[in-house]
Amino acid sequence: MKIALRVICVLGLLTLATDVALGAEAVVGSRVLTIDGADVFVREAGSPAAPALVLLHGNPSSSHMFRGIIPVLARRFHVIAPDYPGFGYSSAPPKEKFAYTFDHYAAVVRAVMDKLGVDRFGLVMQDYGVPVGFRLAVATPQKILFLVVQNGQICPPLHDEPSWLDPFWDHRDAAAETRLRNSYVLRATKLYYTLGAHDPGALSPDAWTVDQFSMDQPGSKDARTEITYDYPSNVRSWPRWQQYLRDSQPPTLVLWGKNDPLFTVDQSECYAKNNPRNTVAKYFDGGHFMLEEHGDEAAQDILDFAARLKLP
Repeated sequence: MKIALRVICVLGLLTLATDVALGAEAVVGSRVLTIDGADVFVREAGSPAAPALVLLHGNPSSSHMFRGIIPVLARRFHVIAPDYPGFGYSSAPPKEKFAYTFDHYAAVVRAVMDKLGVDRFGLVMQDYGVPVGFRLAVATPQKILFLVVQNGQICPPLHDEPSWLDPFWDHRDAAAETRLRNSYVLRATKLYYTLGAHDPGALSPDAWTVDQFSMDQPGSKDARTEITYDYPSNVRSWPRWQQYLRDSQPPTLVLWGKNDPLFTVDQSECYAKNNPRNTVAKYFDGGHFMLEEHGDEAAQDILDFAARLKLP
């Protein structure tokens, strides 16, 4: 597994080198950190002396979803983008040896920052990145410089319709787990990107192909099954996260793909509702992974937002 991981990392570095050769502003490097028995792949760019900005990816992607904006954000920040265990280029230990829960993912990200000597940081969070990031924010609110949220929920939608996952959450058994694992196919992965996209034909197939490559690695589908079953822990945490926004009032930038069928516009309004004085929202003609179409504009929005803050 370690040999395979090294090969994967080399392939990732070759891709990063190509990005740099095509004119990216900063060199994007990577490292692998061993945390709780998992090899955690981390993309990194920018000066370590700059304020830290941690990018937390969504499902079914990895730090690869930020490949286009990392060099731009590195003009101002020390950018750190880890892959959760079971995702991207990180390893997927057996579930008997690694707890695939959002609590544990947050602890892994915290350990990454500790190993890199990062104390205070901004957070960019999408989809699964939101429950991971909010756990960090609630645990250590004094460490948060600002939040950037992209298509991830901390409250129910206005029209709370049943999820296709409800039967799996209500009754877990071997047959349900098998059906869930069998849903991790390229056709479904591609839909995450194309549904709600302004121009699906203009999207790079590299996005869902890289995601699927990771998903097809040994142990990955088991890891994703486990973390899917832990998602109700996030729903139970929503009130606490909303209270954090009301109490701490962190500077918050909401960047939202308004055509996303998974996380709808009304869910984006939850952030301003709970933190009205310090929340700015902007909507894009795109879907769940709107960075694939609007990455340059979104990255500049983050830089402009941060420029108005008095960062250390």
